[in-house]
Amino acid sequence: MFTTATAVRVTGATSFSANCLAVPAATTVYVNSEVEPHLAINPSNPNHLVAAWQQDRLSDGGARGLATAVSVDGGTTWSRPQASPFSQCAGGSYARVSDPWVAISNSAVLQAGIAFTGAASTAGARSTVLVSRSGDGGASWGPAIPLVDDDGSRFFHDKESLTIDSTDPRYVYALWDRVDPNDNGPTLLARSTDGGVSWSPAVTIYDPGAGRQTIGNVAVTTPDGVVHAFFTELGPVAGNPAATEGSLAVIRSSDKGVTWSAPTRIAQLLAVGTVVPLQAAATVRAGEVLGTFAANPVDGTLYAAWQDSRFTGGAHDAIVLARSTDGITWSAPVRVSADATVPAFTPALAVLSSGLVGVTYYDFRQAGTATYRPTDLWLAVSRDGTAWRETRLAGNFDLLDAPNASGLFLGDYQGLSGDGSTFVALYARTNTGDTANRTDVFADRVDGAAIAASGTGIDGAAQKTAAPLWTRSAEQRVGRHLSAVRAAKRAQWRAWREAEPGLAPE
Repeated sequence: MFTTATAVRVTGATSFSANCLAVPAATTVYVNSEVEPHLAINPSNPNHLVAAWQQDRLSDGGARGLATAVSVDGGTTWSRPQASPFSQCAGGSYARVSDPWVAISNSAVLQAGIAFTGAASTAGARSTVLVSRSGDGGASWGPAIPLVDDDGSRFFHDKESLTIDSTDPRYVYALWDRVDPNDNGPTLLARSTDGGVSWSPAVTIYDPGAGRQTIGNVAVTTPDGVVHAFFTELGPVAGNPAATEGSLAVIRSSDKGVTWSAPTRIAQLLAVGTVVPLQAAATVRAGEVLGTFAANPVDGTLYAAWQDSRFTGGAHDAIVLARSTDGITWSAPVRVSADATVPAFTPALAVLSSGLVGVTYYDFRQAGTATYRPTDLWLAVSRDGTAWRETRLAGNFDLLDAPNASGLFLGDYQGLSGDGSTFVALYARTNTGDTANRTDVFADRVDGAAIAASGTGIDGAAQKTAAPLWTRSAEQRVGRHLSAVRAAKRAQWRAWREAEPGLAPE
C-alpha cells in the first residue's frame, strides 16, 4: 500500500464493548472499522482541527457510535479518539448513529449526527438529529440535544449538516432531509442564534413537492452575509414515474436563515454509480447522490462538485465541478478527475483563502484482478476551477476489504479543509488483508501551491469538447440508477420500522 510520508492515522481500536448493541443475526458488525470522516478547521486558529467519523460500521445501517479527535498542530498529531454522546454504546439513548459532522468557531465546537432506534425497542422506532457542544475545543462534549425526535414509522431524518456562519458565529444552521413513507422529503432547518447553546424548532425551508425529496443539504456562508443552502433534489421523471431524475440546486437567505429564495438549479445529476471492475456484482456505495460545496472565504465564489457520467457517455462516473460568483448563474461543469477511462467517486471539496480549490476523490486507475481491487485517493488542485493538477495521497489499498453496507463502503463523504495554501485531507482507506481492522481514518497535511505548480492533471475546459455524445441510453441508465438508490433506502427503512431493531436506510 502507498501512503504519503505526511499521512497520520487518526483512529485506533474501538472503545465499544462487544455486547453494547444487540443486532439481528444476519447483521455484520465491522468492529474497529472507521468510515465516513468529516473535518472542520477553526477559522481563527488554523492549527485547531476536529475530526469525526463512524465507529464500528454495521452492514444493515449506521454504526455503533460516532467518535472525534482533535489536533492543535495543524493535523500533524491527534488526540486519542473519544466516543460521541449519541448512541447507547457510548452512554446515549439511541441504538445506532450515522452521518458525523463537525463545525468550529472561535468559541465553540459543535458535532451532529443522525440517530435511530428500531421498531423492536421499548420506545418503538425513533428517528432524530442530535447535536453536542464543546466549550473546550473538542476535548470534552456536552449532552446530546435533539433538534428533532420523531416516530420512526412516520419519518426518517437523513444526512444532516452543521454550518457556523462565517460572518457572525452566533448563527448556526443545521440542515437535513425528512422522508416519509410516500417519498416526500423536504429540507428542514434548525437554527441557533447563540453559538449552539440553544436551538429554534425545526422548520421546512424547501418542499420539492409530492414524491420528491432533497438530500445532502449543506449550508455555505459567503463574506456578504448570505447563507446558501445546497442540496440534491430527486424525484420521478415527468411522464415516466418509474425513472428518477436528479439535480443539484441552491436556495439563499439574506436574513440569517429567516426567509429563503426559490431554488436555483446548478446542474442535472447524471450519476450512474460505481461498479468494481471485473466484478459486475460488486458495487461501491459512494454517496453519488450527494454534492460537496464550498465558498472562497475572500471573494465569495461558490463551488459545487459531485459524481457524474456526462464526460463518459454514461459509462461510469467521473468527478465534475461547477462554480458561480453570485449563486444564481453557474458555469457548465468541468471534469476534475484526470483519468476518464476509470470510475472516480466520493469527492470532497475545499476552497482556501489563497483561492486554491481542492478536491479529493478515489478512483480505480491501477490494474486489478477478480480478487484484488487496488484503489487510490487523489488530491486535485486548481487556481481557476478549470485547469487541475493532482497528487496521490494513498493507493494500492484493496477496496474489497471495505465494510459492505449496501455496497463497499468507505463513507458517503470524506473530509477536506485547510488554510492559506495548505490542505488537510481526512480520509478512510482499507488495511488490506486485515479483516479484524478493515479500515482506518488518516489525516494528511499537503502543500496545495506545490501541487498546483508541479502536479500532473488536465484542462477541464478542453475536456468538455472531447466528451462522448450523450444518448438516450445513457439517460435511461441514470434514471434506473437513481431509482435504485431511492428504492434501496426505502426498502431498508421499511424493514427497520416494521420488523427488525436497528435497521435504517443510512
